[in-house]
Amino acid sequence: MAGLAMNAADAIILQQAYQAGSLIVKSPQQRSLPHPEQLHAGEAESIGLAIELGATWLLADDLDARTIAQQNFTAAGVKTGIKGTLGIIVTAVQAQIITVDQAIDSIQSLKSRPDIWLAPALCETVIQTLRRSSQ
Repeated sequence: MAGLAMNAADAIILQQAYQAGSLIVKSPQQRSLPHPEQLHAGEAESIGLAIELGATWLLADDLDARTIAQQNFTAAGVKTGIKGTLGIIVTAVQAQIITVDQAIDSIQSLKSRPDIWLAPALCETVIQTLRRSSQ
């Protein structure tokens, strides 16, 4: 909701996709996880749904959520991978979906958004790695 209040382009695109019916919101059937400590409700639901669907990937930036997700995936015997926002951007560069410059611009933009928090030092490390990879 914060992204919509800011008129953030990504939030608007997601809202339009939802309204058009091309984005479907699902809730997990199972409500409890073997390792639920330190999770927000949305993180717990995302992990539960990933297990339920046998998802290929879970998008999670919070380090605690990623750790707990991995514990739950292992306990459930699923092979779901975990990527964060920066990992998605790097993957898009590797797949030549976006350029290094576009990736760096995206990361810089994300760093300045008040509704998204990514560790500034990690962002800078990824930016420097992307710059080195393009030389």
